[in-house]
Amino acid sequence: MAEKIKVDLAHSVFVGVDIQPTFMFSHQYGGQNIPDGGLPVPGGDEIISVIKNKIFSVFPRKQRIFTRDHHPFGHVSFASSYVGKAPYTKLTYDEVKHWNENTPEKYLALHAQFTMRELKIYMRIVQTQMLWPDHGVQDTDEAKIHPAFSPEDYLSVILKGTDGARDSYSAHYENDGTPTGLTTRIRRMNITDEYIGGNAGDVCGAWTGIDGCRDGFNVWFIKDACGYIDMPGTDGHLGSKAEAFNRMEDAGVKIITADQLEVA
Repeated sequence: MAEKIKVDLAHSVFVGVDIQPTFMFSHQYGGQNIPDGGLPVPGGDEIISVIKNKIFSVFPRKQRIFTRDHHPFGHVSFASSYVGKAPYTKLTYDEVKHWNENTPEKYLALHAQFTMRELKIYMRIVQTQMLWPDHGVQDTDEAKIHPAFSPEDYLSVILKGTDGARDSYSAHYENDGTPTGLTTRIRRMNITDEYIGGNAGDVCGAWTGIDGCRDGFNVWFIKDACGYIDMPGTDGHLGSKAEAFNRMEDAGVKIITADQLEVA
């Protein structure tokens, strides 16, 4: 039997990362038909019952913070913001640095919410950007917190990826290192311990955990409270889920299940 994790509620927070229909396949909830999201994650909707029934039974509302992917249409991470780019391909700085700034229409869609200069500055920092299907688009129903949850279920919501010129995986930092405000917020709450669940566990969830450790928090990643894209590896590399678990463990993140949680 797995070791129980005693949660010190005075100094702990549950971070529900991007629990939004945009990361879920079609399903029914409370009599509502929820259609496919823009970037559906296997198991993405199955985490709802884990969070509501197991995690909420441990963490009271004032110890729960949610996040939302909240992108403008034409975001830098969307394949549709570029000319001739397909979803799930990688854009690299080595490619972008050669693009002619005088002819942006050859490379960028007309609706792109960033300039060629902004793209080159961003790509020089991150080096590689996965291009995703449109998802978490501002002012759409799928970008809202899933209707299984209401504002009475969480203390606050941190918005991520709101700037068209930079992406954000971690709930702590945008991909270029700009703080989202989460670290400052939970430090003010006298938090030392961070527990993470949400979508997708091998991208936003994992980077949230890694950055939480870097910022000095004790971090637990609740693996059955996450859905996973789990993109296959190439040339002998691990798939994205296994790779993410290795990165988290190397950073000091402790990987557990919801059944291990109990109040200290």
